[in-house]
Order: sequence, then C-alpha cells, then structure tokens
Amino acid sequence: MQTRTTRLPEQEIRKREENEAFAFAFLALLAGETLPRNIENQPPPEPDVALVGNRTIGLEITRVHTDVTLKPIEAVQDRIVYRACEIYTGLNQPPVSVRCAWFGAPPHPKPLHESFANTFAQWVSSNIPAFGKWHTYDSCELPDPCLPEGVDYVTIDRMVQYERSHWSNVRSGFVPEVSLVSLVERISAKNTKPTQYKRHYDELILLLVLEGRGQSSFGSTSPKILDACYKSAFDRIFLINFLEMKLSELQRGAP
Repeated sequence: MQTRTTRLPEQEIRKREENEAFAFAFLALLAGETLPRNIENQPPPEPDVALVGNRTIGLEITRVHTDVTLKPIEAVQDRIVYRACEIYTGLNQPPVSVRCAWFGAPPHPKPLHESFANTFAQWVSSNIPAFGKWHTYDSCELPDPCLPEGVDYVTIDRMVQYERSHWSNVRSGFVPEVSLVSLVERISAKNTKPTQYKRHYDELILLLVLEGRGQSSFGSTSPKILDACYKSAFDRIFLINFLEMKLSELQRGAP
C-alpha cells in the first residue's frame, strides 16, 4: 500500500528554511565556541530549532521589528506572493525564482487576496524566461489593475535549475534604530516559553533576529541596546543582524 505524504503549506516551508538559515548564521558567527551542528526544526510548543550533538540546545527564534505598524502591510504582501507561488507550483510549470518589489501599499481587502494571487501566478506562467535567462518587468508592464496597487517591479529568474520555485518580496526603506523598549518587550514575551517545553535541553538560547528583509525589520543597534541587562528565562540571549551578519550576546538577569 502506497503511503501518501502531505505537503507542508508554503508558509511553513519558508519558516523552516528561514529558521535553518538563522541557525546556520548563528553558529557561523559564534566565535570561540563549539555548539552542536545538527539542526532540527521542531513543532510547537518546543523551541523553533534544536541543536543536537553531544548535548541538546533549544534555540528559540524571534524576530525584532523597528516599526510594528508595517507588519500588517508586509504580512498581506507575503500572503499574496506565497499563495501565488503555491498556485504556480500546481500548474506544473518549470521552477522559477520570483522577486516582487513593493513600495508600501496599504493592506488590501482579504477577499481580493486569492484573486490577486491567481492573477499573479497565471501572469508569471505566461512570462517564463528561457533557461539561463531572467527578466525584470516594471510597473507599466504588469497586468494592472489585476495585480495589487503598490507592486513596483517583478523579476522572474531561471538562471539556474531550481529544485522548486522560490518567490519572495523585496522592499526598500531607511535604517532606523532598534528601541530598547521594543527589545525588552520581545524578550519578556518569551519568558513563559521554557515552562512549556517537553524535551530536555542542556541549555536554552533566545535568538533575536533583526532580519532586514522588510521595512519593519531594518534597523541598527546602539551601544545602549548592546550594554543593557535583560530579564530572561533563557540561559543566554543573542541578537543577530542578519543583513549585516553581526552577532552580539546580550547581558541577562533572572526574570
């Protein structure tokens, strides 16, 4: 009897891939220490990642945002593009890399998301470049008004043989400073997590990620941020600037 495998939703696949990327970057930037290198994605309520080897370390990953008002906008943009990727994959077309650039449109009404995603997927499937080629379409070449207002340009890439399609969003913005208050809030929000873990961990690490992929997560860190002492239920706290590939360990005290 053939076993049927259930494909994970595109958003969950991306989350796991991003967590693995953050974990790999964390291990690569952690100078002078040898931590287990085997990375395991984990479902809730466990930490996002377990580092497994001669000991087991729980790595809880949380993103830091410099402008939370932009998160709903970016979430809608992501939802549309990720859904479009799922639809395109179902059309049995060649895997492509698609980058969609936005310039800050407001959240679109939810009933339109599926329509936008379907139009986007169908349009990409009609504009697939030849293998080894890529093409960028600016706003005047896009199927307006079928695509959401705020799409600046779209790049479709078949430069290499991709194993599966990868669609992402590109956004621009200035680089504000991470606030001490927002960092304290993110750390405090995670302080109840360790009591929910079922697996035994020799050490628990909270990894704060300043991702830099969208305007809400661009940011710089001042000495005030890096020198402060934070109350945390985790054994250690690290802050990684993923865009600049910089890692800092923060001081912690008991919650």
